[in-house]
Amino acid sequence: MKDAFTKFSLLMLCVIMIVSVVNAAEKGTLKAKVIDVEQGKVLSGVPVTITSPVMMGSKTSISDMDGEVLFINLTPGLYTVKAELEGFKTIVLTKIRVSVASEAVVHVEMVTAQIQETVTVTADIPEVNTTKATIAEHVTADTVDSLPIARDFVGYLQLAAGVNIIPNSQGRDTPEDPAGKGGLNYADRGTQSASAPVAKRGSRDNLYLLDGLNITGLSSQTALLSFNNEVIQEQELMTSGVPAEYGGGKGVVGNIVTKSGGNKITGSLNIYLQPKGAFLPYGGSEYDAAKASRESGGSRDETMLEGYKDNKYDTAFTLGGPIMKDKVWFFLSGQYRNDKNAFNLSRSASATEEEVDYLNKRYGLFGKLTFKLSASDTFNFMYFIDDQESEGERDQNTIKSQHRAQTWNTGVLSGYYQKVLSDNLLVDFRFGHYWWEWTRGSRYQDAGIPDSVLYLPGTYPPIYDYTFGGITLTAVDNRNTRDQFTFNMEWFPANMRVKVGLQYTLESDLDDTFYEFGEQRSSINPNLSGITFGEIYDTELWGRSEYDERLLPYLNTNWSPTSAAIDTNGDGVVSNSELRAVTFTDTNDHGLNFWRTADVQVGANKVKAQRWAGFIMDDWKINEFFSINAGMRMEIHHYRDSEGGVILDMDPVFLPRLGVIWDIGGKGNHKLTAFYGHFSDPMPFGMIHFAGNISGTVRHEQVWLNGDWYTYRIRGSAEVRDAVWTPNTKDSYSREVSLTHEIDLGKGLVMATQAYTRQDRNIIEDYDLFTYVTNIDPNFTELALTYADFGYPPEGPPGTANYFLSNLIGAKRDIWGIDFELSKRFKNGSNLVFQYSYKWAEGNSQSDGNADLQGDFVSLDPRNDWMLGPTPGTIPHKIKIYGTWRTKIGLDIGALLYWNNGWRYTESYVFLPGRYNIYYNWSISDTEYVQTGQEKTPSYYQIDLKFNYRLKLSQRVFLDLFLDIYNVTGNQAPFDVQYGRNEPAWEYQEVTEILLPTRFYLGARIRF
Repeated sequence: MKDAFTKFSLLMLCVIMIVSVVNAAEKGTLKAKVIDVEQGKVLSGVPVTITSPVMMGSKTSISDMDGEVLFINLTPGLYTVKAELEGFKTIVLTKIRVSVASEAVVHVEMVTAQIQETVTVTADIPEVNTTKATIAEHVTADTVDSLPIARDFVGYLQLAAGVNIIPNSQGRDTPEDPAGKGGLNYADRGTQSASAPVAKRGSRDNLYLLDGLNITGLSSQTALLSFNNEVIQEQELMTSGVPAEYGGGKGVVGNIVTKSGGNKITGSLNIYLQPKGAFLPYGGSEYDAAKASRESGGSRDETMLEGYKDNKYDTAFTLGGPIMKDKVWFFLSGQYRNDKNAFNLSRSASATEEEVDYLNKRYGLFGKLTFKLSASDTFNFMYFIDDQESEGERDQNTIKSQHRAQTWNTGVLSGYYQKVLSDNLLVDFRFGHYWWEWTRGSRYQDAGIPDSVLYLPGTYPPIYDYTFGGITLTAVDNRNTRDQFTFNMEWFPANMRVKVGLQYTLESDLDDTFYEFGEQRSSINPNLSGITFGEIYDTELWGRSEYDERLLPYLNTNWSPTSAAIDTNGDGVVSNSELRAVTFTDTNDHGLNFWRTADVQVGANKVKAQRWAGFIMDDWKINEFFSINAGMRMEIHHYRDSEGGVILDMDPVFLPRLGVIWDIGGKGNHKLTAFYGHFSDPMPFGMIHFAGNISGTVRHEQVWLNGDWYTYRIRGSAEVRDAVWTPNTKDSYSREVSLTHEIDLGKGLVMATQAYTRQDRNIIEDYDLFTYVTNIDPNFTELALTYADFGYPPEGPPGTANYFLSNLIGAKRDIWGIDFELSKRFKNGSNLVFQYSYKWAEGNSQSDGNADLQGDFVSLDPRNDWMLGPTPGTIPHKIKIYGTWRTKIGLDIGALLYWNNGWRYTESYVFLPGRYNIYYNWSISDTEYVQTGQEKTPSYYQIDLKFNYRLKLSQRVFLDLFLDIYNVTGNQAPFDVQYGRNEPAWEYQEVTEILLPTRFYLGARIRF
């Protein structure tokens, strides 16, 4: 941490010494219309001045022939408008909120005066933006200070209509990225626990921008940064109608604008606590039923349902102000978090319920300098670091030897120059550098070789009797970087806003992965000594595709002494019956030797993505009734392997965005909007690594045959590529069509309704061409493919590879939804929001570029009838009610109620549990599988409260006291069940997670 502070100090000093030059992409506009009330006419030639604590100096302009004044390039915040003209009263409008990418419109009503006087009023701004097709929430500190919502930028997404609430998020923690109107809320690969290393729930489709820089994780496709929420000036949450200047759009686009300081010294010091004792005891019907089952000798165990209870400690400070008034501002923030806990493992993870501990420390530091070099030139520099270290696991069902030790170093460095060329024209240049480093290994160095022992379905013992050794995932030393260069020009001619931009991004992902103990094993229950390969195949103890499509052909095409030993009739061919007759009797420390993956070479694999993007946008107010938001975005993506060679050069993609807005009545308070748009979904880095690893770790997949480990597949070598991209691969994309109605009913009451549909196409997956082209299953001949389907000539690809990455033929996902929101703002600052969302998603693939199994198993091909069904993870119905009541005594009372009717899932088979954990449709027979998405988890509700008491200590010093109460009613309802029929630790449809009990979160803040 000392090194980080030293780097920060040096960088800030360098910037102060630089003679160079605040964010246009994160700005808003303000239009004032000056009216002579007595004459009923507009007034031209009136000087109008605006000021704000977030703006350096003031801006003055003269009203035009239409009585209008437009102020562009405004930092989000509260503004004051002042209009003065001889013979008229001076009018001052206060508390005008300008938001990101929005236009605030105010009417300045001038009246004649016999003597000069000033009239100050609070501006009344319509809540409906009748010139924009974008559907967005604008979240500020005032919004969230009095709401029981997680205090991080990911948690804020949950306030937007159509976005899921994440169960058991609390205080600082949002354990999953919430899913919005599009994309997925589920992954086939992963385990069913929010604290699992690879979780099944949550979105990987959101895009996060910090002052214009993309901070979304390269490989995870989720938010990896965390920082003090008091750094945020405003966060725009775009859920629909995302304009062409933004990538993403498949999920939520979170556009975060940070604070810059001001002409007055301001700051804060806060501390938040949640001691373990602030949790009430576990209980509820499901918990009690599991306890009764255990006590009566049944299979259930209530301790497996107990979520984590940490002792949380979180403190942070902010300090901002002028170095030179109206010339140089600064803003600083630091944060320290400490979460720790000592707890007992579940009875399934430890026969003695062994006590283990968990520790997580996180350090954050943020700094920003803003220079106004001249009336038209500004420069902004921002530096942010987020360091973290953890030991242990929060999951009570993870055996002690598999606890991890991890460290992270994440940060952002950016510089931004802007030049205002005239009152309606500006240009800006930006450079940003994002990095994320992660190391992971076993906490206990003597943990030994990880081994997930295989048992026949229905016969698995407790977790501690089939899970052994160190971490089952590879140890890693990952380093991701993103360098982003952006140029934008923004022009406001007449009733238009025209914006063009060009962006170049270089992303690098270095993975140095290895098995910490050299290998991973899947042994077999020692009580099954003598089991034949045929019995393993028939009971699906091992993946049948590995047997049919890999092992058996390899034994024949790569003849060896092992092949000869299995060829009992000596005819020079290993037949299916001969391989089925092989028995397994040799033992190791935990079971019968059967299958393992071993490192034979360890090395780093660094791949890159070069991305070009350009856009043009025109927001045109045609007349007082109609506006058009039209744009086109172009993207080009190039991918390079670990030696700099070409993985894939994609063709340019063109992504149109069109919104038509009808201002019903022309009064600016009632609109109907139609929107059509395309959004790209570029290749995830997991797939780029898959095809680009020619210099990194090489692994051998082996089966115990003929008294030794027999290699039947090589992963990661330059000679036999693990994967290659097919020549005709296209970028994935999503398409949106929506119709939105919004009306300001007056007195702070606004009603909005949106109907939308979205489609995901060109879905990416890996194919085994042996399965589809040369060795099609006789039961699925109608699904056979040719090399031409993948862009190859009739003789096939020019080289060999284990897998071929391509668009999944026939794959699709379609979504239909309705969102309704009714909001009420009261004059005293109180507010109330009601949201109802209906969403129906249907598809034949849950792949999102994850390298799962749909291209490996013909039975899972998306063209099969049973694959089409409700998309897992979809929540059909949900209700959110939240708001804040501001009392006269300085006490704010906030509340949030959330209900949903459960999410869809598929009755599943778990492919190689403990290793791959890929869930797919349960087989009824060799040619029939259950339909996708026919099951649903339980419905549940939760009510949370927050109390915020403001106490004035002096003229400029205030004390805020916070109390959050989560799950006020103590409703420890079940919200997830086990989807897999052969999952070792849980029975099918057994409850796996319940709501945490009532708990309290305390906080205090001094601000000045």
